[in-house]
Amino acid sequence: MPLAPLNAPAAIGALITGWNRPATRASLIVAAASSAAGAAATAYVLRFLNPKLFFSPHPLSEDERRPLLTRWYRVHVFRLTASAVALTAIHHARTIRLRSR
Repeated sequence: MPLAPLNAPAAIGALITGWNRPATRASLIVAAASSAAGAAATAYVLRFLNPKLFFSPHPLSEDERRPLLTRWYRVHVFRLTASAVALTAIHHARTIRLRSR
């Protein structure tokens, strides 16, 4: 099970909790937006791409399969990038918060 859908609510919760801290607000906004984008990409892959590619009742022709695989890889690159951005932003916000103690 991909974790992006679970991370999005946690990142949004961190944003809500840390909203009154201007030093970390921008990082938390980036983290929440990136997590939400990753969750949306995951939902798209699971709902629209995976069923056509992996659970089709008949084998796909090369002309049908190639564009789906190209899109599948591109969406996964986007998902991984969104996750990396979210992780970096959360780490940055946490570093700022720890240094301000």
